[in-house]
Amino acid sequence: MIQRVQTIYLLISLMSCFILLYIPMGTVAGHGEISYYLNGFSVSGEEDVFYSTYFLSGMLVVIMLLQAISVFDFKNRKRQVILVQISLILLLGLTVGILMYPDISEVPVQISSDEFKIDYNWWILFMILPWVLTYLAIRAIKRDEALVRSTERMR
Repeated sequence: MIQRVQTIYLLISLMSCFILLYIPMGTVAGHGEISYYLNGFSVSGEEDVFYSTYFLSGMLVVIMLLQAISVFDFKNRKRQVILVQISLILLLGLTVGILMYPDISEVPVQISSDEFKIDYNWWILFMILPWVLTYLAIRAIKRDEALVRSTERMR
């Protein structure tokens, strides 16, 4: 299980998704003390989130569960491919949600800013790592399945 390259890809992707829960995605322009995390907007130095985006963090938890299940589902490669493909689609949806949600939510009204703009950190580029690793895991699982099929054909 652990010796397969797709397992390594999925585990690293799982860890990077876990890290995404705790890093700030950006700050509100003009309000440097307001940070945008995956679970909501919060004022720095305070524990409370004043506008929650728990569905984004919930979506990330679902992605992490799918990847964890697919790591342990190594005997059924077809189901493993389906689970990983679903997690890749959800990752793409999560990225769109992270980038679009602040603009379509009520956050600009609550901050009472005329020109609401998020200054994204360079950490937002960390979102690319799970995409790439999940895609590589899909390719490795399919390659593994093709290898098994070719050996069965030789018998």
